[in-house]
Amino acid sequence: MTAAKTSPSLAWHRMTLFADGAVEGRFHVAAHTDAHTDASTDAWADAWADAAPDCGYAHLSPAGLVLVIEPSLLSLGMHGGHSPDSTDSTDGHGGSAVPVPAAPAPAAPAPAATPPIDTPPLRMLASAVPSRWRPVARELVRFRNRFVSDAAAHVPLDLLDRDEQGRLLKTSSPIEMCRWPTSLSDSSRQRRVVESVDGIVRLQVDAHMQTFVVRYPALVDTPPLDADQQHPSSLTRRRQPLFTYTQMEQSHPVRHPPLWCRPALALLGLCDPMPAAAHAVQLPYTAVWIPQTQPALSHPSNAAFNPSHAAHADPSCPKPVSVVATRSGVFRVLRHHPTAAMEVQVLLHADPSVCLCTNDEFTFISLHTAPTASAATVAEHDDAAGETMVYKMFDPPPVAHHPQSGAVLPLHAVIRECLDIYYNTTKCETALWTPKSRAIADQHPLADAGTVVETVEVPGLGHFTAFGDGRVRVAFDDRVVLELDAKASGFTSSTPRQGLCTVIDRYGDEVVVRAERPVGFVK
Repeated sequence: MTAAKTSPSLAWHRMTLFADGAVEGRFHVAAHTDAHTDASTDAWADAWADAAPDCGYAHLSPAGLVLVIEPSLLSLGMHGGHSPDSTDSTDGHGGSAVPVPAAPAPAAPAPAATPPIDTPPLRMLASAVPSRWRPVARELVRFRNRFVSDAAAHVPLDLLDRDEQGRLLKTSSPIEMCRWPTSLSDSSRQRRVVESVDGIVRLQVDAHMQTFVVRYPALVDTPPLDADQQHPSSLTRRRQPLFTYTQMEQSHPVRHPPLWCRPALALLGLCDPMPAAAHAVQLPYTAVWIPQTQPALSHPSNAAFNPSHAAHADPSCPKPVSVVATRSGVFRVLRHHPTAAMEVQVLLHADPSVCLCTNDEFTFISLHTAPTASAATVAEHDDAAGETMVYKMFDPPPVAHHPQSGAVLPLHAVIRECLDIYYNTTKCETALWTPKSRAIADQHPLADAGTVVETVEVPGLGHFTAFGDGRVRVAFDDRVVLELDAKASGFTSSTPRQGLCTVIDRYGDEVVVRAERPVGFVK
């Protein structure tokens, strides 16, 4: 397919939704944009963008109110001699690229302007973004609103494109609840669709039966009224709409749905029904509160929000992630609670009918496809009907094909990204799980971080060293170094193998894994 050539622009390459609700976006200079690209083009673009030095970062606060542009992204916006605080107009239709105006061609190539080292980041409200950075803010806000589940969404009016603004719903009373039906028709069950009785909410399960999309009215953050509109007459006040809503679309996993979506999934047989209250009145519907989408400007995360990509990617203590979106797919971390074992669910952009999911030990990855057409009802759409295939994560086949269409799936790239997310999450918990040497020394007078308690030399295996604070270090004969913390060795925990293990391989790369699930280092 021939790419549509445009002027140089900033295209998003990677989006990250952190566990606290903040969003980080990575943007790079793109000479052209493609409306539709195939898998090979996406793979090439990922490899090129990873190696390209011209990348910048933008951040959105956990409440979705504050936008921060790092100096690295400001330097990309200065191509053509523009200053960081200048504004450029857009076409008003939105998009996934920030226009970078081109300057007149100089007589000789000139280096791109870069901000000084001490240039502070650019901070602004997401509801009052200059037109130059509006497409960047739009991508970050849309990504956060689509995948956030524990925090309120934020929809600024200026970040809606022209089509979305034309479909706004204005009411004089707030929309706070929806009414799920108590029974479904056969056609709705076959289509895996549940609509509320009042018609304002619609839930549809994806073809692979692992995720669902729910659409509901979300309150729009509109600018304040003018001075002449703040005190209208009583007749005008009755006719004037006070609330503006847009259609919000969110994606959630079936196994970890929001509470307000559980009654609809129970009708499809995908989750257990919620227990009814004692002496409850039997009604033909189930009323639930829909998410509210109006965060306060006084949110505590706004003033303290001072992000940077370097701090988030710090190898010693990175920031835990919840959802990662690349040009090839969306990777979502699944957990029942913060201390439970994690899984990673993957949705591919090239084939929406496919969903991959790891097990909690990260030894296998399952491929789920759409159920067969012969299944008549949702109750018959079990794993056997959906062609579930299982692969070993550390011994995958050279090429993985779709079981129905035969298309090649990027299995190796998916596994690599899943392991990176696992290692990142493990390192995030290192500071929480590793005991303090001083606290241990207070409980055990002989315990000291630098004191060697015992050493053992095992011929043909390696050298074992036990320290006073409970750590155990092993220097293997193949130059691999392994160190167990005090919890993993059983020194400070009644249940051994619940701590962390640091592994330095023969090439000098350091990896931190859980002792009970040493992914990639079982042997």
